Amino acid sequence: MVLVALLGAAIFGASPVWGADTPFLGSWMGGDRASEAVYGRLVVSPAFVKWSGSRANPGCRVRYRLVASGEAEAYPDALPGLDVFPQTEAAPRYRVFRLALQQRACTRGRSALQFAIPATMPERAELVTYDRRGQPVSWGHLNR
Repeated sequence: MVLVALLGAAIFGASPVWGADTPFLGSWMGGDRASEAVYGRLVVSPAFVKWSGSRANPGCRVRYRLVASGEAEAYPDALPGLDVFPQTEAAPRYRVFRLALQQRACTRGRSALQFAIPATMPERAELVTYDRRGQPVSWGHLNR
């Protein structure tokens, strides 16, 4: 059964279900112009992260380590105002996962990717990219 599900996901492009404790795994698409230009299609497997990139930003396949995970009302290093919701809505809780990337030339100075997945919208992830000093350098979002 598992083999059939994984084979179907590979053929039809669906994101496989890896488990509730790892919702960042699977296939993502850049959800804004910058994320689309830098990452294009981003796939996170249990062993590696791979993105297709674009002409100006080449793709990459790199191993990673999960270095932080948890839940929060707001995620670390969010741009001010980025996660603001109307007062009539309760602020969503985020499941936050930070992946430390293996150093490779294709990462172009990225050291980590942070996924902040809203509890009410698991098909979306806010993405923060970190440089080699651990400083946030770019923000965007991804969609399944």
